[in-house]
Amino acid sequence: MLLYAIILYYSSLYKSSYATPLSSSPELDGGTLSLTLLQEDSSVDMCPRTRLEIIWSCLATILAASWVAVHPNIPGRYESKLKKTVRRIELMLCAIVTPELIIYWATRQWYGAREMEREFPSIRYGESLIQSLVRVKGPLTYEDSQRRKGIKWTKTHGFFLQMGGFVLYKQGKPYVVLQWDTLIELYQAGRIDLADITEDKINDHSKADGFGKAIALLQTSWFITQCGARFFDTHLVLTELELITAALSVLGFVMYILWWNKPFNAEIPIAITLLDDVRIDCPPEDQSNTEKPVISFFPKWTQFRVAALFANPFRCYKYAALSILIQVFVFIPWAVGWHILRRIDQIIRIQAYNANPVFDIAVPGALRVPTFHSATVADFSDAVRHQMLHGSFSLAMLFGAIHCVGWSDKIIFHSHAASMLWRISSAAITAIPVIWGLGFTVDYVQPKVLGIVEISGPCESNTRQKIRKIYNVSSYILYCVVLCTIPFYIASRVLLLILALVELRFAPSNALANVRWANVLPFIH
Repeated sequence: MLLYAIILYYSSLYKSSYATPLSSSPELDGGTLSLTLLQEDSSVDMCPRTRLEIIWSCLATILAASWVAVHPNIPGRYESKLKKTVRRIELMLCAIVTPELIIYWATRQWYGAREMEREFPSIRYGESLIQSLVRVKGPLTYEDSQRRKGIKWTKTHGFFLQMGGFVLYKQGKPYVVLQWDTLIELYQAGRIDLADITEDKINDHSKADGFGKAIALLQTSWFITQCGARFFDTHLVLTELELITAALSVLGFVMYILWWNKPFNAEIPIAITLLDDVRIDCPPEDQSNTEKPVISFFPKWTQFRVAALFANPFRCYKYAALSILIQVFVFIPWAVGWHILRRIDQIIRIQAYNANPVFDIAVPGALRVPTFHSATVADFSDAVRHQMLHGSFSLAMLFGAIHCVGWSDKIIFHSHAASMLWRISSAAITAIPVIWGLGFTVDYVQPKVLGIVEISGPCESNTRQKIRKIYNVSSYILYCVVLCTIPFYIASRVLLLILALVELRFAPSNALANVRWANVLPFIH
């Protein structure tokens, strides 16, 4: 993060080198500049900016709102750097295209960390002394007893646990990644020692400290402030790219707040040794076979063998070309769409705690959690999940409403077609989250409605079946509508980004004028 601030600082120095020089006027004696002339023409910009500077400022803020704001879970111990980088890029793209889903994931983790912090003190003192003396080899000493009583579980502990940061070691080998229920069960039985796992020890695994996060948060807040100043200034114009970046910055600000106590980009978990043999419900993952199965999204009949080239080159060439065309125009788009829907399903649904290295889904005994994992605490009911979803959809509506600012006269388009495309796309990303919220509301109240129909005595059985059938059909139709709106939402987001980049070529002179007090903080732009 310090390097990030230094880069921003030197970029400001680069920008200042292109300031407009003060030239002398023939009407002035001695080549001096008249202050009266400057006061009369207040619209003169002494430090205009270029389009490249606008792109750089927006790019730095987008990275702060996507790459830096998103705190990934701990990767697998055998994963390559390439796979880790690809996963980070995927998270960054998710934060740019669908930031409301990332906020929902962050909200779930924040809620789980808060509930763990509240629940741990009562669990710590609810330990059975007789059970501990029987199971542990020998009674606890006075020092060990006092040391265990001094354990303080914080939100950082809860976040790190949900990241897959605590791995149980059995006989010197990694056994399983610990989750809340298993950790508390072993802790109550005296099988693990958490006294040495302090908040400072966990923060040592983080790649960013509070100062680095504060710098990135200040960058995001400062950009939003500048955009607001440009919008309300009568002499300035806000570009479309800055408007999109401001919308992402607002949601990135929420991500920073929710994940403030979560370690950033931690890659090495903390080993917790099992003090005595005890039966664990999750069997260990077999690490003997390090080769991973190759999974193909394409049916076998579209694939061909290279060895057949020598048997019949013309025939093989014909089928090879057909196979390539089918894969490029049919199965690759299908695989990409299927992967996107699966990722959305993983974010929305509550996943179990272990992850398959190929499919990134829950399997027993894996040593890392899924990419979008969050803990399932006791108080995480359907009502709480429903409230979190509606909160995320409300932020998505706010995200779209910020894009609707482009309908005003402060955003200038070079053509009527571009203006209409912007209006349609911004209206789509504002209205579609309303449909999503309605769909999840129907899904939430469906068991309650069907339960009321079942217990209603006066209704006949045929009437109950008709009501149930009508409700199920309407729910299915609404579910299909929600599913169909997902590609339209993503397409609208991509179209807005393309329009913003294209319209930057036709930026008017007022859009290139700088805010006069923008250089108050020299390295934040």
